[in-house]
Amino acid sequence: SSGFFGTYTTHSDMKRWNRDAEAITESAEAIAAFASRYGFEYPQKEFRRNWEEITWNHHHDTLPGTSIHPSYNKSEAMYKRTIESSRKIADEALKFFGSKIASRGEGMLAFNPTSSTRSQTIVRDGKEYRFDNLEPYGYRFVAPSALGESGVDVSRDGRTIENADFRLVFDASRG
Repeated sequence: SSGFFGTYTTHSDMKRWNRDAEAITESAEAIAAFASRYGFEYPQKEFRRNWEEITWNHHHDTLPGTSIHPSYNKSEAMYKRTIESSRKIADEALKFFGSKIASRGEGMLAFNPTSSTRSQTIVRDGKEYRFDNLEPYGYRFVAPSALGESGVDVSRDGRTIENADFRLVFDASRG
């Protein structure tokens, strides 16, 4: 109907913004709470604002897709602000916390802001950092390893990825 353009359709972008905002804010809270034990000033008011904006968008029109289009523009702006705010808090808290941890040489601080044990490889500035079985809400100083030590090789053109068990070849003509 005229005046209700875009109603009664799912807006997957809103669902994605919502999930991203929830996950990033939850992680930022864990990092900030942990860092606050070492003197970081926990940003309670900003977290309250972030969660209020996230939950404001939980009402029955936004996530299921029954709002009018202009309301999605407002929701998107709210989600983007919240995500940016939570990322900034997490970065500041990690930098603060990292400054309190004694390091031995070159490396990076890995912090697991989730409630599950985690293993991950991070490639940053051409260096590979691998941590295995990092406990929930735990941290570890991780030294860089030589690329390829993880057993995963990537071809120079980026079209082939392989390890001891699998080889994936991407055909550019087929997408």
